Amino acid sequence: MENKLFEIRDAGTCIEALAIKLQADVFNLKEKYAIHNKCGYQKRNPLIMLMKIESGETAKTPNDWDISTRTMQIAHGYIQKHFDELKNCDVVDVEYILGITKEKKKHESETFGGSVTW
Repeated sequence: MENKLFEIRDAGTCIEALAIKLQADVFNLKEKYAIHNKCGYQKRNPLIMLMKIESGETAKTPNDWDISTRTMQIAHGYIQKHFDELKNCDVVDVEYILGITKEKKKHESETFGGSVTW
């Protein structure tokens, strides 16, 4: 397993989130059984669990998020696709992903003149 923190941004939205990549080590039989065989996850398609830190709300796929909000669905799909490329504490900007804005948002703490506190 590997985890990363992200700041998910959208129009008027800033959500701190924890992403957990569930991908068993093929050399660890106990982990392989617990994640892959028992739960049905595949090594070639690791599962990305995403949790809103403030509320603890969690989803295992983009479609598990409430249909009424695009923010978590789009962000989750992007994180799932780009997990290995993303760095811990990166900003995941939904408006930028959708092409609504041309420039990716900065961390909220930078926007208001502070420094990133992570």
